[in-house]
Amino acid sequence: MPVPSRIAPRDHATRGAWAENLAAAVLTACGYACLDRRFRVPGGEIDLIVRRGDVLAFVEVKARSADGAAEPECFVGSGQRRRVRRAALAWLAAHPQPDVPSLRFDVVAVTHHGAEGGVDVRHLAGAF
Repeated sequence: MPVPSRIAPRDHATRGAWAENLAAAVLTACGYACLDRRFRVPGGEIDLIVRRGDVLAFVEVKARSADGAAEPECFVGSGQRRRVRRAALAWLAAHPQPDVPSLRFDVVAVTHHGAEGGVDVRHLAGAF
């Protein structure tokens, strides 16, 4: 989904927060409720935890510029998936969701096309 945006920040931490804010806004516009953000435990973290209906999704947000060698979602490796799953178990232990029959791990890929090109946001449901 292409979205208009200001120029993406250059520093890594600021760009990550910018991409997470953009991803949260897009998911909210698609009917998801954001339950938590930047949930961290030793050995794991989750960027966004969202819910829509009977689906609870743990979301990893990845941002890259369009001149990168690969799409942002290509950078969610096995170690990152393991850390997200570990954090998801901790979040569920702290926030039981007995009425949610479906859990999912999603990726939101944010691609910035430079000062004039805007931003593409892709939600990959069930990415891993």
